[in-house]
Amino acid sequence: MTSYCLKERLKETGYKAECGCPLCIASRYAGVPDYSNSLYPQDQQEDNNSNQSRLGDLNPLPWPGHSDIPAEYKAVKHDQEKLRFDLIDPHFLHQLAAVLTFGAEKYSDDNWLRNGGLKWSRIFGGLMRHSWAWFRGEQMDSESNLSPLAHAAAMLMMLCRYDYDHKYKANDDRLFVEDDYFEGMEDEAVKPHMTKAQVERL
Repeated sequence: MTSYCLKERLKETGYKAECGCPLCIASRYAGVPDYSNSLYPQDQQEDNNSNQSRLGDLNPLPWPGHSDIPAEYKAVKHDQEKLRFDLIDPHFLHQLAAVLTFGAEKYSDDNWLRNGGLKWSRIFGGLMRHSWAWFRGEQMDSESNLSPLAHAAAMLMMLCRYDYDHKYKANDDRLFVEDDYFEGMEDEAVKPHMTKAQVERL
């Protein structure tokens, strides 16, 4: 029986779609003649036979559409435990990049990472100013014409880098309290994440 492309089978069933059968895919990348627009003519059967060894298992398969392709023929990638970077909002990244570009033009590239970085309190101060500007109703920073939230996100990014990278610990000037400050308090929720003594023991 003459073999022909899945696109023809799709046409016969009334299913309109570009063919994604293995033969057409292989023909685009392996230099195999693309016979997807018509049935294989008998005079091209010799070419088909010569290409058979290159195609191997990539022969047209007998299913009418793409939704019911058997599992053994589907592409597989074991990435279930990997980080889902595709979940990050692209509009957020665009605004963050715009703020960092503005900062690089105003100062220089990665200025905030040089010589041990900046005092953490200065970055936190900027984060608070931009956050409160947005909360007061400001939609656009007067200097950059960008969202105050995007500026706040950039500040938060910097603090995240400072916090996990020990190279920037020298500028950690957070207001840690003494160990005995919370003595007698029963509510654990009001205690700080780390006391001054705990920080000194790092």
